[in-house]
Amino acid sequence: MGPDPAPLEVHDLVKRYGDRTAVAGVSFRVERGSIFCLLGENGAGKTTTLEVAQGLRRPTAGLASLFGVDAQRSTPALRRRMGVLPQRFACFPGLTVRENLRYFADVYDARGDGSGLLERLGLAEHADQLVSTLSGGTARRVGVATALVHDPELVFLDEPTAGVDPASRRRLWDVLLALRDEGKAIVLTTHYMDEAERLADDILVLRKGRTVARGRPSAIRQAHGGGAVLRVAGLGDALPPLLAERAGVEREADGAVLVRLADPAEAPLLLAGLLKAGVALHEVSVREPTLDDAFLRLSEDDA
Repeated sequence: MGPDPAPLEVHDLVKRYGDRTAVAGVSFRVERGSIFCLLGENGAGKTTTLEVAQGLRRPTAGLASLFGVDAQRSTPALRRRMGVLPQRFACFPGLTVRENLRYFADVYDARGDGSGLLERLGLAEHADQLVSTLSGGTARRVGVATALVHDPELVFLDEPTAGVDPASRRRLWDVLLALRDEGKAIVLTTHYMDEAERLADDILVLRKGRTVARGRPSAIRQAHGGGAVLRVAGLGDALPPLLAERAGVEREADGAVLVRLADPAEAPLLLAGLLKAGVALHEVSVREPTLDDAFLRLSEDDA
């Protein structure tokens, strides 16, 4: 017998709506015990890709398979192996948190009422509250709980921390990392680059339906982040000539100047030149490129 098929495989996926191509030739594979992250601007094709992968939309071309089965031919038994949190998901507002979890557990023929999951997600104190009385962020966490209540092997989470407060967001991160370590396969989308950096084993960046980058967060930073960044504060409104004539110079909202460096070794030479030119240097720092830097560069029109 060969190895078990991956929980999710997508091959050369294409999805068109009339003349508009939403997804163009996307391929990836999600293994057990991993977190796969889809990144992209609004309209990049992330949600469409997830919906085809879940068998909710028929691809124009290509194939999505779940546990080795064409997603278009999935059965109820196969779907019970998946947990899904759509981008636009709402629990039943007239039911309590606990009642919502019991309902979704019944849908999946799962035992229990999710009490342990409520504790794990920091929702135990809200268990007997009506969902209609919860904040948006707390209700979103309840949505995550409904996707996990039946202990699925493959979990799709479309922007799971949207509207969630920072402390609860980090608690959810810990839960997802623990689920990964338990062997779950997790597919998520997010607009938070720190979230992708913290969670993802593998990232795919979409732009206008096409793959523009793929790899581990560190690999994407290095390949697309644009090099180290020198930050200089307190230069005033007019840039010194040494900086004005350089490419890759921009200002932050607080007026600080960011200088992209091809090599971090450039920094002391550039600073020495500014001092020689009589420029007063107040706050100076050098940092490596971030996933934010890479994402912004990949999202540019000429990327």
